[in-house]
Amino acid sequence: MKVFRNALVIFAIVGSVFCVSLLSSLPAAFVVRQVDKRVPLSQRAFELKMATGTVWDGRGWLSVGELGGELVWRATPAGLLRGSLPVALQMA
Repeated sequence: MKVFRNALVIFAIVGSVFCVSLLSSLPAAFVVRQVDKRVPLSQRAFELKMATGTVWDGRGWLSVGELGGELVWRATPAGLLRGSLPVALQMA
């Protein structure tokens, strides 16, 4: 029984590390594609195209109506440990 419990703890640790590494390197383009599939164009207030980088640090072309520009974002997930998510946005 003790071997089973140890194996379960090791499996939980490995699974947690896998999930954290997956979230930390999640491509922004993947998230944009998922939103495009699920939200109709008529219900979107803005559209993000040509997204590169990760969800935490990336860039893309943001269009709001007929206006558009390059959006650069940087989020610090470690801020969640302090109770906030510091995000820096820059539009050019």
